[in-house]
Amino acid sequence: MSQPDRERSSLDDVIDLFAKDIDEAQLKAHLARTPSERLEWLVQMATFTLEGRRTAGRGRSIRDHLGMDLTGLGQLQRMLREDLRPGMGHALGLRLVEAEVGRVVLQGTPSAAHENVIGSIHGGYAATLLDFACGYAVLSSLLPGQGFSTIDLKVSYLRPLTRETGAVRATGRLLKAGRRVAFSEATLTDAAGTVLATASSSLLVAGPSPDAERNA
Repeated sequence: MSQPDRERSSLDDVIDLFAKDIDEAQLKAHLARTPSERLEWLVQMATFTLEGRRTAGRGRSIRDHLGMDLTGLGQLQRMLREDLRPGMGHALGLRLVEAEVGRVVLQGTPSAAHENVIGSIHGGYAATLLDFACGYAVLSSLLPGQGFSTIDLKVSYLRPLTRETGAVRATGRLLKAGRRVAFSEATLTDAAGTVLATASSSLLVAGPSPDAERNA
């Protein structure tokens, strides 16, 4: 058996451990890649799968873990300190790297695992990063007990992402925080600061408002 065949066989054995976490079409697509590309994907799958199972075993969401007694900024700061990420953050390898009132920064590195059928990075990858940034920017201004939900998200794709793009950052900024609706924007850039995509979002704010606390 040649070295590539031995490498392919050993990878197949390990991939079987995670096959139940992905669909058949996705598995076949990645098996068609080179051994090095498949190994990169396998490492990501192992990380995401094991973290997902660990979270499921706790039976708790990240929201449960953070609790409702912290302000939104307090939640973000704890996420920074403890590298806490929701499931989608783990699935795409996205991480919060900066947080202050009205401004957040998330980082990710697109890879072969995020490609679409034409070989570039799927637009959903950029959209998800921008969505996180817009949402976290609003979260940074919320009181204990408040939450948010996206009403709409408009994304403009300015330049394509590929696996060669390297690390990218999504910077989210709070534009206006109303009692029930907040508005934010986000910009996705590469390491050189080139703008790759932008987004604007409106979000519903749920939970007690400052007026309700004053009138209590």
